[in-house]
Amino acid sequence: MKSNDLAWLAGLLEGEGSFMTIKSHVRGKIYLYPKIVVTMTDLDVIQRAATLIGNAVYNVPLQKNGVSKLNQYRAQVSGAKAAELMKELLPYMGRRRADKIREILRDYEKSTGE
Repeated sequence: MKSNDLAWLAGLLEGEGSFMTIKSHVRGKIYLYPKIVVTMTDLDVIQRAATLIGNAVYNVPLQKNGVSKLNQYRAQVSGAKAAELMKELLPYMGRRRADKIREILRDYEKSTGE
């Protein structure tokens, strides 16, 4: 990824993104997978983010009391691909998000034995 695209994505994720760990239980063992998610109502922004992370755009219909509101759109990536992207994003992130990313990567590496 070009450095300007990486910087743009980091800025978006710093403000609007979520970095998390997903737990998966398989045959009595717990696997931890990193995940990056960004959701917003600006389709063009989410399309660019999805292109950069190499994934699709997900439509997240929003309703309140049965009345449709603005559609939300989501780009997300998980697993090894998310871990690699987190490593690339790390130098661009603020302290709080960088600390969270390091925590997620530590847990992931322990889980996978890498």
